[in-house]
Amino acid sequence: DSPSGQTQALSGTSYVNVFTPASIAITTNPASNISVAPGGSFTVTATLTGGYNVPAQTISATTSNSDTTFSNNNCAISSSAGLGSCTITVNVGANAAAATSNTISFSNTTTPSMTPAPNTVSFAIATPVTRIYLPQTGQQYCVPTPVGSFTTTCGSAFTSPIGSDGYGRNIPSYGDYIPYGVAWAYNGSVALDPTPRFVIDSADSNCIIDNLTGLEWLKDPAMANAGKTSWNSALTIISNANNGVGYCGHKDWRLPNVNEISSLVNYGVSSNAVWLQSQGFSSSVLANNVYWSSTTYKRVIENAWGLTMYSGSLSEYTKTNTSGYTWPVRGNSALSSAPAKIPQTGQTESYNMVGSDGSLQEGVLGTNASNRFVAGSGAEASCISDNQTGLMWPKNGIIGFSIGSAPYTLLATPILNNTDAAKNQVTTWSDALVAINKLNSEALCGHNDWRLPNLNELRSLVNYGQTHVANWLNNQGFSNVYPSTYVSSTRFSVVAGVKWDVNLFDGVSSGSAALGGGNVWPVRGGQ
Repeated sequence: DSPSGQTQALSGTSYVNVFTPASIAITTNPASNISVAPGGSFTVTATLTGGYNVPAQTISATTSNSDTTFSNNNCAISSSAGLGSCTITVNVGANAAAATSNTISFSNTTTPSMTPAPNTVSFAIATPVTRIYLPQTGQQYCVPTPVGSFTTTCGSAFTSPIGSDGYGRNIPSYGDYIPYGVAWAYNGSVALDPTPRFVIDSADSNCIIDNLTGLEWLKDPAMANAGKTSWNSALTIISNANNGVGYCGHKDWRLPNVNEISSLVNYGVSSNAVWLQSQGFSSSVLANNVYWSSTTYKRVIENAWGLTMYSGSLSEYTKTNTSGYTWPVRGNSALSSAPAKIPQTGQTESYNMVGSDGSLQEGVLGTNASNRFVAGSGAEASCISDNQTGLMWPKNGIIGFSIGSAPYTLLATPILNNTDAAKNQVTTWSDALVAINKLNSEALCGHNDWRLPNLNELRSLVNYGQTHVANWLNNQGFSNVYPSTYVSSTRFSVVAGVKWDVNLFDGVSSGSAALGGGNVWPVRGGQ
């Protein structure tokens, strides 16, 4: 005891509990730039830090996006119960529409003043990728007579060497020489799918349905307009028809986009127009006619894509040019049961024209999807798979196949990590086929079934909404894709000694001399 009023000295250790204020932190997986495909999900974790014996706090998530639901919502966290964190799963519906700038808000319903931080998270619903199956080009096995062939268009000038489109491959129970793609031209001894391809509309004989794609066409394009017209006028002609009596009892016709008009081409015949006439279309489908597509040529928006019905060549034409023809189409290939559904072109701008490709965006979703191209892992790390087509491509768009200067002699062993575009070039079409064989000896990405892509496969890489196709592909995960012509395995059946190429600068597809060579980009997979 100490006398009253006197100070007492104390000694010993003083223990003081000091706690930082309690707070709730929100983290996400992935941590940023959240983009979820329909049917996908991501997680949000709420973590309690600080405080002492903090009672259970209930974390609630809400969103205005009706296609989004939560698992383990209103989860509890507390320090007293040892539950320092809880995780909420954000689920995006399988049929969710693509949308950007979606927001999830978080609140603490137990202690509102203890607000989670951040209290909002943004995410995007990506454009879904729907798998499509590319059709055969129409090209069949051809060898010089008198050995024989499967098609009447074969002659001494047309051959199908190993690795070419027409040579195809063997499929057990089907046979040899079956080209890649949905079989509508040749499928060995088994029935084609579909059989038959073109049928008269049972409700109106003036229209023909394509069972391969699910689209419906006027039997006689001249029903819409017998003469030549500009691009704008072609759109107007169809719009006026839809506002009037329409065609074949329907008022939902449109100018076909570049993918739709191209679907009418048989690359295995000497005249596509004559072949279409043999399938039931009118004699007004003339060989030298250029038919307008609704797709604008992105590099020069005053131009639009047109297709030459004689050969199937795609090129751009000034929209004011009055030499184009109009061929209306209708139907939703994406929703049909057709075996070879047509994908969107990638064009999203309307250019202030009702009925243009960008305003309608007809076709199967996925061309612009952020998760369309997926890089491989492990042994396949040097390759990329296209979720839209099911095809696999080398990540490097310019594998080294030649010495890099004229006469571009082939290397004994391809340079897989090549960065010199000149070394990707070959002198002839035959060299391109040989180069693929050399690549198969290297088993790139663990596979030895690489081949030269056919025209449809090579064209599937073109996004018509881009000004520079190669740059766009390089931004999708590929590397070194060169803005020039790449060689396809498809012969140009209209003229002897010519092959089909696709320019990965702007997307033009045309025939060029087989002796002209070009760039080589292998592919594997597909139907």
